[in-house]
Amino acid sequence: SENLINFLNNLLEWAQMQTGKINVVKENFDLFDIVEQNLLIQIDVAHYKEIEISSEIKKNTIVYGDKEMISTVIRNLLSNAIKFTNRKGKITISAKEHNKIVTVSIADTGIGISDDEIKNLFNAGIIHKKQGTENEKGTGLGLILCKEFIERNNGKLTIKSNVNKGSIFSFTLNTSL
Repeated sequence: SENLINFLNNLLEWAQMQTGKINVVKENFDLFDIVEQNLLIQIDVAHYKEIEISSEIKKNTIVYGDKEMISTVIRNLLSNAIKFTNRKGKITISAKEHNKIVTVSIADTGIGISDDEIKNLFNAGIIHKKQGTENEKGTGLGLILCKEFIERNNGKLTIKSNVNKGSIFSFTLNTSL
């Protein structure tokens, strides 16, 4: 049921984005708070898989963007990290600031993604239905939504991955105005 809810939320948000019905409402907010809220949502699934999640994001990491969109991005990336990380794996969330840009990274010790898969991850015309390490299902829509939301916030989403070693999904945001 959780997968269905996530899918429906992603589909609704993506459809609204495509029809121009989502307004970007940018404001200063504490990234720490958004990450903590999303960790609480995902903690039970991580505990079930015995995955250790740590956040290195400091309180008062103030960024400028649409708080709801960024929350959706973090929720999707964290959910994917849990889905594709084996039992007893590790996920680390971090943020680094340089030249008024904050780079947020979600790194996992999961199964990784091949270069060929990475090339097609953001193609809405290609269905990505890769199952998680415990046969969790996905639609591939979440990553497309993440990319669009980050771009709407003047950022960039990047992926570094090694098959059988893990992935790092990173995105940039402006610091506070």
